[in-house]
Amino acid sequence: MGKRGPRSSHSSGFGSTTPKGYHRALLGGRLRLVHDWVWEQANGPIPDGLQIHHVNGDKEDNRLENLELLDPTTHKRIHSPHYREADGGWERCCSICGEWKRADAEHFYLSKQGWLLYARCRPCHIARVVYDKQQRRQRLP
Repeated sequence: MGKRGPRSSHSSGFGSTTPKGYHRALLGGRLRLVHDWVWEQANGPIPDGLQIHHVNGDKEDNRLENLELLDPTTHKRIHSPHYREADGGWERCCSICGEWKRADAEHFYLSKQGWLLYARCRPCHIARVVYDKQQRRQRLP
């Protein structure tokens, strides 16, 4: 038998709390995250590739008006200290120069899914690559 989490502190008094703090309960014949179930009761199945976000940050507040459907990139950025919203877009703090720059392909290297490949901006990344190459050349016999 699997290990069970602590009893739920949710006001409903049923289910359990996951290690990440989400309310989980037996709903519709299976163990479900309550926020997913609430969303699906009102809006139908969660589309593939999308996630439910708690707008006010309270993982136990599963009221429909506190739930929002987001793509994984936006959801990750909301919860990351390295991003901030600015003028209808997102900014990222470069890990080297510390400057906040728009999180786009002009300022950072991005994957096909829109994720940053490096925590440093393009100029800092290029400078680092050049420096690393120079260091390798100095080590050659």
